[in-house]
Amino acid sequence: MFTPNLKIWIFLPIIFTIITSCVNSGDSVKPKRETPEEFEFFQDCSSYSACFRVFAKSDESLYDYKPYALMIGWMDTARCYFSPITAYRLKHKSGKYVSVENTDDQLLSYWEFRDFVHYSLTSYKDTVVNLDIDLRPFKEKGRINFAGTYYPFLFLDVTFDGRPELLVRKNSSSVDSYYNVYELTDLGPRKLNQEPYIAFKTTVSSWMLGSGTVIDYDKKQIVQTKLKEGSCACHGTFVYVTYTYDEKTEGLTRTIEMKDYEVGEH
Repeated sequence: MFTPNLKIWIFLPIIFTIITSCVNSGDSVKPKRETPEEFEFFQDCSSYSACFRVFAKSDESLYDYKPYALMIGWMDTARCYFSPITAYRLKHKSGKYVSVENTDDQLLSYWEFRDFVHYSLTSYKDTVVNLDIDLRPFKEKGRINFAGTYYPFLFLDVTFDGRPELLVRKNSSSVDSYYNVYELTDLGPRKLNQEPYIAFKTTVSSWMLGSGTVIDYDKKQIVQTKLKEGSCACHGTFVYVTYTYDEKTEGLTRTIEMKDYEVGEH
């Protein structure tokens, strides 16, 4: 009959206590991860806490907004490339802010980020850099074509009233990408939910509609293009929806024009 060694049973609790204390001691050596001061509104990005984090802010404000950013990134095992994801917060003087999520902007170059990863692996610390971004609005003249426009945000007068609005990119994908449009007020951002500003498209899901939204400042018009239901790659109808600024009503009037197409015509 098997008889357990009493000495082993006596020393098991002692061995367990030693192992536990070593583990706890190792955890206590690792610095606690805390969000840097002024970046507290990134606390809701809980999934970012375990990644390599790069924070950035701009010393410049524009139209009472100051931009902040948080980039997280992963490097492959050979450190040949990295995949960044950047979130922005535009903080208004009132304390309210607008979010721009999951863009592919790089706050650091590949080489800078590689050095940062090496540093972070040994010290487990984040870094804060200067947000080098051009906050100046577009020149509001001539025609602006939004096709292929992937700015995370920009200030641009899209209501033709002489005051800029805040355009915030909603989708970082090249397919069906658009901006949310916010009116600038002393109390903070107010989202415009009427046409054509709701889901202000830059590109659309069809390769034939690569023009996206076009703003003509000479004519004070916004033109958006879509396909009529039943259209396909071979033939169909383009629908041009034009919004024209009315000086008397200080609003937009809408007109619709249709044009049939065949393969190779557009």
